[in-house]
Amino acid sequence: MDESIAALHKAGKPAIEGLIAMFVDRNPEVDCKARHALHALVHHVWTIKDDAGRALLAATMAGALGGEKPKEIQAFLLAQIQLCGSKEVVAALGKVLLDPELCDPACAALMAIRDGAAAPLRDALPKANGRVKLAIIQALGALKDAAAAPALRAIVKDEDRDTRIAACWALASIGDATAIDLLTAATASEGWEQIKSVKNCLVLAENLAAAGKKSEAAKIYRHLHASRSGAKDAYIRDAAMRGLSAINMKLKETVS
Repeated sequence: MDESIAALHKAGKPAIEGLIAMFVDRNPEVDCKARHALHALVHHVWTIKDDAGRALLAATMAGALGGEKPKEIQAFLLAQIQLCGSKEVVAALGKVLLDPELCDPACAALMAIRDGAAAPLRDALPKANGRVKLAIIQALGALKDAAAAPALRAIVKDEDRDTRIAACWALASIGDATAIDLLTAATASEGWEQIKSVKNCLVLAENLAAAGKKSEAAKIYRHLHASRSGAKDAYIRDAAMRGLSAINMKLKETVS
């Protein structure tokens, strides 16, 4: 098998395109063998540290996206690109972000690539809806893309609960200090959204403190301590006090 994969690698782009052309169905005599060979080729270029070969492989697979191939096959290609892709395929991945069937694997590949990955996600966000919008928001948060913060702040009051929660989480992950009031206001919600909103506030405070923004972090901790007064919220007040202690701030100190 190693010899066969090495031969495919040596044959270059025509061999890669030939394998992809064999992806037609789940026939174990045809499709699965071709998929196994392509997956093995992905590992092969990493094993021999052939960056040019890796880039060619990723770009060739990306070239098959958005075409007539069944979406399941394109999703498989995206999963392989996630393993070997880099900045050279970012633009191609951006073209399928708004496809409901391909958005999740495309986002996963972009999060793995990271370099240059946030730009197509930001571009797609205003045009996205439903689960696609949710996936893009989560990807931007995972990438900690500060440039996406203004657009995310506008989504915090979205009509959809899960989208609101995701936007707040993304802002917390980014460590956006200008979103403090939005995230603390969200804790006035009820049920599951309130639970997630409190968690998002704690994440934002931790990220702000880690960035040296102690006063901003303290503002969040004080809000949580003051607003969560019920017996069932004792753990939140305790978390807020621990947060303040960790950044050497007293509860009654004035936030600058």
